[in-house]
Amino acid sequence: MNSMSRVLSNLLILLIFLSGLASLPVPAVAGISVRLVHCPQAARTLSFNYDWRIRTHLDYDRHSKEASGYDGTAVLATSENLDQLTGDRARFVNSAEFLAAETAPSIEAQLQTHLDNAIARFAQEGFTPNQAAALVKNPNLEAAFRGTQIDTFFKESVSADANLSNLQITPRIRFGPDVFDPANKVWYDVTTPAQWQSHVLKYNPGFGQGVPLFH
Repeated sequence: MNSMSRVLSNLLILLIFLSGLASLPVPAVAGISVRLVHCPQAARTLSFNYDWRIRTHLDYDRHSKEASGYDGTAVLATSENLDQLTGDRARFVNSAEFLAAETAPSIEAQLQTHLDNAIARFAQEGFTPNQAAALVKNPNLEAAFRGTQIDTFFKESVSADANLSNLQITPRIRFGPDVFDPANKVWYDVTTPAQWQSHVLKYNPGFGQGVPLFH
């Protein structure tokens, strides 16, 4: 009688214990299930041994796919969702490219750098021999010659920049802004603040939106 009471008592305790497993996290359930399977008293009392463990693993695998709380099944989930992960990687690459594009210097900034370099080059090289000779006779040509030199150095620098190969450079004596972006209908012109408005009136009708590059 006492032996039967102990069996019934153990069975009742196990049933209460098992009914509470559903409220535990999936990894905790798996850990407990292994200990129960390897508990001789539990195995003798209920006689479920490996069958119960298999059912537990099947349930655990189902829950793990939903909760993603177990490393072993996370690998399985990764294999099953390879196409999705490949798409995620593609989106990541696209995001990286977008970020690189967003953080890259703007066309205006790149052109302004070329202009700054052209001004620095003029400070080193100065006027051509013919210009220097003409200035001796007429010093009032200095501003015009300076603009010519900076324009020449600027366009040489821009034309050698592969990152700006999509831009059109207007040669001297030809009508048009210094640099034109035909894809976006934006033009850039090297000038001074005082002269900018006259450039807008001259180029906006045929070339789109203008951006000044002041020196």
